Amino acid sequence: MIIRLQKYDLEVGYEKGSKMFLADTLSRAFLPASKQDENELETINMMKYLPVSEERLLLIQRDTEADESLQVLKTVIQKGCPEHRK
Repeated sequence: MIIRLQKYDLEVGYEKGSKMFLADTLSRAFLPASKQDENELETINMMKYLPVSEERLLLIQRDTEADESLQVLKTVIQKGCPEHRK
């Protein structure tokens, strides 16, 4: 979501709670606590949401494959952290 919002110039301001009718209503209408399945995962393909042309995406992919540090990061993301820190 942060990546999708980067193209906007946002201004954030304080609004007194008594003037935030929708947020107050939603905060009072919560669902009762339920046990969620800890194994439940959601997979999101961020490539669909990036405002990047196909040409630029191919350039990023090629440069990522050529960068040693990014290959280490890619391995950690895909396989998890190593047993011992080096």
